[in-house]
Amino acid sequence: MGESKTTMTFSETKKDFRNSWALLKENYKAFLSTEIFAGISFFITIILTSFIVGFVIASFTSTTLREVITGVSSSFIVSHIVRSGIMLVCMWIFFGFLNCQFGLAHEIMSSGEMYAEFKSSFGYFKKNWWQYPILTFTIMAIGGMLPMSFRFEIYQNIESSFFTFLYLFVQCMVFFFWFITFISTLPSITFQENFRHAFIESFRIIKNNFSRLVSTWGVFFTIFILPGLLVTILTSVYFTWWMITLNIIYILWLSLIGFPLMSLLATGLYKNVKLERFKPLIE
Repeated sequence: MGESKTTMTFSETKKDFRNSWALLKENYKAFLSTEIFAGISFFITIILTSFIVGFVIASFTSTTLREVITGVSSSFIVSHIVRSGIMLVCMWIFFGFLNCQFGLAHEIMSSGEMYAEFKSSFGYFKKNWWQYPILTFTIMAIGGMLPMSFRFEIYQNIESSFFTFLYLFVQCMVFFFWFITFISTLPSITFQENFRHAFIESFRIIKNNFSRLVSTWGVFFTIFILPGLLVTILTSVYFTWWMITLNIIYILWLSLIGFPLMSLLATGLYKNVKLERFKPLIE
């Protein structure tokens, strides 16, 4: 009985990836355009905001524009707050538009036409410009610290590698279960446009479909997340140009394939797993 259930779960996982990959290939242009626009928006915003805010501060204080932007100001607290604020605004815009991929996935799976257009992303950004970033920061609350932890722990405790790796393994497991608990909030908010409902539905999904989530996201983590952590460890120990190149390749792999596939997987799971849904506010 247990073996049959395991076989069924793995079969569902293969189906999740097969369907998501097929949709990604048919709509790759729309997903890629959304990511490129999010990246361009990030850099344009950070440049413009830095100069505007820096110019204002430099006009009313003795701090120069260059000191504010580079952070070498004699007023360290002011420059640090300014740079942190600018980065927060830019990340907010970046994740707000990047996660419009969940909107594209929702559109594909709801319309029945199997195709999405890049311009649709603007509509989803308009609807969820503040919800997407908050949910993303919630998911990254633990996971976002892992690369930094890997770099610090491996470098500082190279002689006690067993305990270091054990500690990092526990961190990875915590992040994994944190991730599968909250990842469904993104397709839910796209479907519901209700912040509270998104969290409730996410808990309902993990409660009723725990095995399938662990299986599907476990494969995703193995393909897209663990290689990045391995690269980070190797870079911490062997900082060479080859490792820097490997980091760039991984970032492209995660960005161009991992992120859009993640949005399709999460949306597909949301629409197909056992779940007592709230009545949607939109269709």
